[in-house]
Amino acid sequence: MATKPVTKELGPYNKQEDPIMVKSLSALSIVFLLAAPMLSAGVVLWDQAPATAGVSLTSQVFTDYPDFSSYLVMDVTVPASGWTIESVTTYFKAGTFFADSGYTLPVQLVILPVSGDLPDASADPSTATQYDGVYSFSGDLARIDVEGLDITLAPGDYWIGVSPYAAADYEGQFYLLSSSSTVGRSAAWRDPGGGFGFGTDWIPTTTVKESFTEGNLHIEGTLNDVPEPSTMGCLALALIVGGGLRRRARKNR
Repeated sequence: MATKPVTKELGPYNKQEDPIMVKSLSALSIVFLLAAPMLSAGVVLWDQAPATAGVSLTSQVFTDYPDFSSYLVMDVTVPASGWTIESVTTYFKAGTFFADSGYTLPVQLVILPVSGDLPDASADPSTATQYDGVYSFSGDLARIDVEGLDITLAPGDYWIGVSPYAAADYEGQFYLLSSSSTVGRSAAWRDPGGGFGFGTDWIPTTTVKESFTEGNLHIEGTLNDVPEPSTMGCLALALIVGGGLRRRARKNR
């Protein structure tokens, strides 16, 4: 008999679980050159590590029980520089999904703008973009890496989360591990099909499991820096030099 999914810490079978160049450039060219954003590639943009003795909560697209598909998202703040996301990693409870390390599976990467303490009711996570993720595990930790991304986010707050696709009866379940740190708003969870009995709208994760306040999330990518103070000083100098050159040109006419 098929076993329906469960929300927390249970397996699919009910088991617990250069100043020289300035002279050759116009002042206007210098302005644009110095004001252009500097890129810092491959940096850690966000890191909420999994708790060593954390609790877990389901976050999975069930291909065999669609009414139980659930989405868990965390509140993330993108600074004034803006981001280009290149990879996202999330950690899950090991031993509840039955595949070897290196297994590739589809995942939904949910990214929603923050408009309050919970995502907007009209924000449907099931329509999020699908990507390929790579599953691996070691000891008590399993992880999914979603790489090769090129997602640009403007400054602001976002809800971000990963829900892998898997059939509970044949592959198992995914339980996202909590994080030891809570930054900003607590995590949110939604089961659009209502299969788990918690309604179909966004709710705090603590409604499903009181001790689960925040999930883990690791993001790497490119940080588009604003000009540093030294750069701004050079920019001001370029404007002064440009103004002086224009005045000298007028006198020589």
